[in-house]
This record gives sequence, structure tokens and C-alpha cells, in this order.
Amino acid sequence: MRYLSLCTSAWLLSLAAFTPSCGDSDSQSSPSTACASALLEADLEPSPFMGPGVDASGSLMLEPGRDYVVSTTYGVPKLGADGKIPDTYITAFGAIQEQLRKEKGLVAYRFASSDACGSGRTLAVWSSEAQMYEFVTSPAHLNAMTNANALLEPGYGVTHYTATSANEITFMAAVPHLATHRR
Repeated sequence: MRYLSLCTSAWLLSLAAFTPSCGDSDSQSSPSTACASALLEADLEPSPFMGPGVDASGSLMLEPGRDYVVSTTYGVPKLGADGKIPDTYITAFGAIQEQLRKEKGLVAYRFASSDACGSGRTLAVWSSEAQMYEFVTSPAHLNAMTNANALLEPGYGVTHYTATSANEITFMAAVPHLATHRR
């Protein structure tokens, strides 16, 4: 399970593009005690779903009765001494984004951020656990996993679960799964 936690945590690296407050030390100076993987942020701003399994309206196109693997993360990027996201975080994010576009088993993904907490969340839908692990073991992802504890504040959450319908693939539905998988 520890391997999976480190694997999935690199998804959090993508949050740099979706957490604008993270570069502003004033907006992240004292996040609420209500900011945690097991609690959905009140101001959470999700992106639309993206990827090959998404229609023009941004809705998931899932085959009825089929199981999908959903990886989900929560975290707060560690800021540098200057109060900004470090270049190492941005570099790792870019490499992961490039690799993600090449993954055949990826159905869809989305990000969300909270200005109040300086946090971000991810959801990724995979055709199978094996295909998720193909991405997990890619060089870009392995590099990011190695640095996850240096790039993310303690308390980040990572896990995956199985879903058969779109109503199981939401940030709200992911919260109970993350509640027991914090680092």
C-alpha cells in the first residue's frame, strides 16, 4: 500500500497549474483546520473532465456495468523560502503532463483547487489497474514519486478505488476513500 500511496502522490504535482494561491504566501499563510483530505473544501473549484473518455459537453462516457479504476489525491504543495512554488515542482508537473498524454489506459482526469486551503485534488479514471500502474511506473512519474515528500506538505492523501458509474467519480465520492489514506 505504501508503494501505491507514493505512486499516486505524484498526481498532486499537477496541482501547480490549478492552485493559483499557492504562489501567494498571504493566501496560504494560515489554512483552516477544516483543510484535510477527508474534508471537501467549501471553495473547491474543479476543472472539467479531460481525456479520451469525455464528450464535447465535458461528461464522462462510461460503458454501463463496467468497472473503472479511479485514482484520487489531495495535497498542499510546499512553498519555497520565497513563498512560491519551487521550480522542481513545476518541472515534475510538466514531465508528468507530457507522459499522461501518451497513456492509452487513461479514460479521463480532472483537477480541483481551493484558494482558502491552498490545496488541490485530482481524479483520474483508468481502464484497469494494470494500465494505471503503467503510468505509475513511467520515468516521469517515478521521478516525481521520489520527491513527493519534499514537494508536498504532510497530510497529503492518495488512493485508488473501483467505480462503475459517473456518480462514483466525483471529488465528493472520493473523500471517504482518501480519509484513510493520508501521508
